[in-house]
Amino acid sequence: MLPDYSQDLWTYLANDGRPIVLYGMGNGADKIIAELERRGLHAADVFASDGFVRGQSFHGLTVTSYGQVRGKYGDGNFIILLSFATTRTEVLQRIVSISRENELLAPDVPPYGDTLFDLPYYLSVKERLSAVRERFYDEESKRIFDAVVSFRLTGRIGELLDARSDPYETFLSVLHPNTYRTVVDLGAYCGDSILSLLPFAPALERVVAFEPDPHSYKKLCALSEKLARPVVKAYPYAAYSGPCDLSLSATGGRGSAVGTGAKAKTVRAESLDNLLPDCKPDYVKFDVEGSEAQALLGCRGAIGRARPEILLSLYHRSEDLFALPELADSVYPDTRFYLRRPGGIPAWDLNLLIVPESR
Repeated sequence: MLPDYSQDLWTYLANDGRPIVLYGMGNGADKIIAELERRGLHAADVFASDGFVRGQSFHGLTVTSYGQVRGKYGDGNFIILLSFATTRTEVLQRIVSISRENELLAPDVPPYGDTLFDLPYYLSVKERLSAVRERFYDEESKRIFDAVVSFRLTGRIGELLDARSDPYETFLSVLHPNTYRTVVDLGAYCGDSILSLLPFAPALERVVAFEPDPHSYKKLCALSEKLARPVVKAYPYAAYSGPCDLSLSATGGRGSAVGTGAKAKTVRAESLDNLLPDCKPDYVKFDVEGSEAQALLGCRGAIGRARPEILLSLYHRSEDLFALPELADSVYPDTRFYLRRPGGIPAWDLNLLIVPESR
């Protein structure tokens, strides 16, 4: 049962009245500043880790250090908004240390899309969220789901940091990689997910990999040439519901996605079903930076033929938390749903694992 909430992070900030200080710069900070301004609030200061403080300016504010902010306001007299993502242990430890000295919140601004997971939005989709929660097969999935919903509304990091999964446990007790012979990796990046799978998949023979970013695709091809096993067939395509041309904002990193921007370029999009109509994968990974719904639709034939295990990213858009499980349920019935995340702040790398009931 999902709880009722009386306020979200944004109304808390509006009612609190203390100066708001950003920790970090970049795209996340840009989005947070825009949302603050939309609500009649503003950032009073911005600080960065000591090694990144060079007297630079960010949105008209001079970037300072945490120590300088403490000296200016005094402990307890300001609120920190974490404005970047991290999974690095030493950085997480630093964030927790700061949060013990001064109140620190981490606003949930989605990587893609304009929908903010605030209280009005939560109330409008609560029934759908509750239905998805009940669809999960185990209590661990529900615990993670509850923590993510709470974090997205409140920005409080404690429960989120506890809601993490051991990747080894995921591979060994939820999925069945020892049975995989053919794997499809949609959003393969430089091949890191292939490498992480190999120790658990001794019978793996073939990987079909999609990666539209030219820089990442080049690294993926270099990796495939080095591997003795499996055979990796890489395609420079964006995974989608069918063949078309798309605008890709290429960054050379994980943030490359369908969209616009200064670095946007036209790339070819393909569906797995159109490109390889006879493909029978044992496992399909979807991490396609906000295009998961379209990519899933483009695999309906393969899913129906092979009934593979699936990893589907649920964090790129606010609606992914419920809309993608709903879509997966309609495309792929008679399955068990699990929710897992390796950790970090914010609630990224959140994965829906889909396993056929026959497994």
